[in-house]
Amino acid sequence: MVYGARDVSVMTLPATEQAVPAARHWIADELMGAESATSELAQLLTSELVANAVLYGMGTEVRVRMGVVDADLLIEIWDANPVDPQLQVRDLTSTSGRGLKIVDALADQWGCSHRGTGKWVWFRINMATPKTSGS
Repeated sequence: MVYGARDVSVMTLPATEQAVPAARHWIADELMGAESATSELAQLLTSELVANAVLYGMGTEVRVRMGVVDADLLIEIWDANPVDPQLQVRDLTSTSGRGLKIVDALADQWGCSHRGTGKWVWFRINMATPKTSGS
């Protein structure tokens, strides 16, 4: 649950490769009219976390929740695996393992919480001053 959030939206997806673009498009639709930097960043970070949930989530579905807390956009991704995600150290030739580093670099805050089964990996973006890849 997005605690203290207003305007909460929820999407449940099958834990397949198609979940990533579906979540990205859903975020874009939900944020239509928002600042483009906020929407683009939310789409990127959501894509990274949904991809992780599909790869490592150990379940048949992935949930995405979005709400507004104070001046922040809060997005949470649920999967059935209770193990917290860990930042990985990868060499330059690795073809995967950078998604959480992207979230760490670009989100204003991120973390993991446990409510019920599985886990919720979340991030916050300040809608007044979203970071960009050039920040």
